[in-house]
Amino acid sequence: MSQRKEHLSYLNKPFNVDLVRKLMTHKELETLKNYGCWMEALISGKLKPLTKGQEEFIESMKSINHPKRKIFNVYWRYIKRK
Repeated sequence: MSQRKEHLSYLNKPFNVDLVRKLMTHKELETLKNYGCWMEALISGKLKPLTKGQEEFIESMKSINHPKRKIFNVYWRYIKRK
């Protein structure tokens, strides 16, 4: 399977947001539901980053710095609140 197809296979997989449901907006929860498994796979190393933005996201998760892209910032906030 190509890396791109592997990335796409993680999109829209069920992602549990129950722990932060009351702490995030509806839009943020939808972002997590749609992209949470994909971002989790990037962080865990199951997926290799395809872009510089994805590499920066992985690095930001290892530090105290917020990710620059809004979609990644939602996941960063989810992890910090979990």
